[in-house]
Amino acid sequence: MQKNKFYTDLNLINLPIFSTSKRIKRKSEKEIIEIRKNNKKTKLIITYPQKKLTFFDRKILASIEYIFTNHLSLAKIEKSFNNEYEKELEKVKQKHSIKSTDEIGESEKQLILFSAMENVQKEYKLYLTLKEINDLIFNKSYLHKEIKQSLIKLSQTIIYQTSHYFIDNSVLEIPGMQLLNVIISRHKNRDMLTITLNPFHMINIVQKKVTRADLRLLNSFRQPIAGRLSELLNKALYGSKTFNKSKVVYDYSYICDYLQIEKRKAESLILQQLKKPFNELIEKKIIINWLLVKNLFGYEVSFYHSHNFYEDYYNMLDKKTKIKINKGLAQIIKNESVYTEFKNKIEMYFEKTNFKTETELDQVKPFYSKYLYLTEYMK
Repeated sequence: MQKNKFYTDLNLINLPIFSTSKRIKRKSEKEIIEIRKNNKKTKLIITYPQKKLTFFDRKILASIEYIFTNHLSLAKIEKSFNNEYEKELEKVKQKHSIKSTDEIGESEKQLILFSAMENVQKEYKLYLTLKEINDLIFNKSYLHKEIKQSLIKLSQTIIYQTSHYFIDNSVLEIPGMQLLNVIISRHKNRDMLTITLNPFHMINIVQKKVTRADLRLLNSFRQPIAGRLSELLNKALYGSKTFNKSKVVYDYSYICDYLQIEKRKAESLILQQLKKPFNELIEKKIIINWLLVKNLFGYEVSFYHSHNFYEDYYNMLDKKTKIKINKGLAQIIKNESVYTEFKNKIEMYFEKTNFKTETELDQVKPFYSKYLYLTEYMK
């Protein structure tokens, strides 16, 4: 695997458990998350320690995933898991006097997975120092105390799971497991860490319910909102490109729930809240651009990974604004110095952008010119 790349659990990064706002205060020590997917309704009860998890805690957990997926043999873990799964499966068959796996309920199948990985989990531990994690994230900065506090928070965050399966009406209950298993011991005046991922985390990695991530990129974000959104968008953008779509759309309320930030009602306040982090996503080439649009139920945000953004943006404008833009562009052409500056800005933008063909470039340029005039020259 390339340096800085690692596999991260898709289910984990999709959970809205890492707050990107310092303003939101936890109403209670428990949070309930309900998910309906694949003929299953799952309720997760997250019990937090004294403080909610933050983007900093997400980065610490990501560094653990990085070390885990780069330093332990996933093929070996998978082999051990498959062996244990067969043993656990055989126990259940004997217990219920059945021969076929098809006779086993959906919830019991999941419990077999969980039990098998609990057995395997004990074999695959990470033995680390705080310095090893610190060097991955902060280079020359010394934040051992903060890292230790984060690890304690992660280990004190408990997930209770109940799943109802619609296929056979079976129910799975997992009474409670740590988000991350951490044991801290003292040796020669320094903290030594023994770390294991929780069973479901390991199952998802072994069964490849993961997405590729970049630790350096994640640690480079100045805005926590941008960092967490980059993870949410990663898989969605990949799927959007695969199906030849130019954008990914989320309701503003969903984004707020995912990021654990306050929901604002006025457009100006929403832009004040999100403009900087969204622009950081552009700066880091996660997206081309974004649009905040009011709909019947509130607001939604479109994240564009295609240059179709500029044509879509122009087409959404009212007739009067379009006339002003076209008249303004005609005036710019008449002023040589202004036109030269305007043209240079366009060329600079497209020099940084790869287009498959000249035809594609020629289709985008007129609409980008209109966008540039509207956003930087029109008063």
